[in-house]
Amino acid sequence: MNDRSVFVVKIWLETAAEEAIVPTTITRDPICGMEMDAESAGSAYEYAGWTYLFCSTECMEIFVRAPRECVLYLAHNRSGHLGYACERQRSEREWYGTLNKTEVKGLFR
Repeated sequence: MNDRSVFVVKIWLETAAEEAIVPTTITRDPICGMEMDAESAGSAYEYAGWTYLFCSTECMEIFVRAPRECVLYLAHNRSGHLGYACERQRSEREWYGTLNKTEVKGLFR
């Protein structure tokens, strides 16, 4: 490959990256699984170039303790969340997860 070819490929990649619409915000709470948008999120946390939205500070605190482990767990889990029933869910009685706070803490030691 000559210098001109490298230059053309570089320009093409830069243009493709600028034009690509790639979502970088996760709208499902990775801890409890609640769906939300940026306006209804209780808090947000940025990790590895992605913005994670959380329904409450309780869920965000669990994620912040071990973000790498959470992301690895989520990458290999089809549900897209840890299954923890947070305070907001318990108070609204929308959904009951399978893990309690002690079990979640034990996952990420």
